[in-house]
Amino acid sequence: MVLLIRGEWRAALARHAFAPIFLFGYILMAVVVVLPDRRRGRAVHWIGLLERRTGAVACVLLGLILYWVVRLLGLL
Repeated sequence: MVLLIRGEWRAALARHAFAPIFLFGYILMAVVVVLPDRRRGRAVHWIGLLERRTGAVACVLLGLILYWVVRLLGLL
């Protein structure tokens, strides 16, 4: 993720394809943590609702597992 922050997108993606997703998640968590209580509650509610409707976390986790398996087998 340091490479992404530096703007070295190719190097970051070569090191780990999921780095942009994790960076986005960390930034989102950091923003939600500093929100006032009422807004934080709304943000958590909407993020939870989005997750329940899309299954985004499950999709990312499945993709991450497949990515690890492919890298472990040396196919990438």
